[in-house]
Amino acid sequence: MDFLKTIMNEIGGENSSEIGNLTKALLSNSGDKGSLLDTVVETIKEKGMEDNVESWIGTGNNKAISANQLNDVLGSDLMSSLSEKTGIPEKELGGMLSTLLPV
Repeated sequence: MDFLKTIMNEIGGENSSEIGNLTKALLSNSGDKGSLLDTVVETIKEKGMEDNVESWIGTGNNKAISANQLNDVLGSDLMSSLSEKTGIPEKELGGMLSTLLPV
């Protein structure tokens, strides 16, 4: 629960319901591959941004990732799937994810 409170405190604001929906979607089970977050993280790693992911998991400063990088790395299929699950327009997802993932 502290994890969700941290996210809401860090990002919150006027988009708090969308952030909540995005967080729920990322933590939901996506079949035999685990959560959707697992899929997103593995995709980011496979596309050469493992250092970013490791910084988010480890201690110290978290490396940033831009909305454009996420759109490129995750691709239109995964972004479309996230958009459908959350109700958040694809053009807004990259920005939200770029804020949420490093937290």
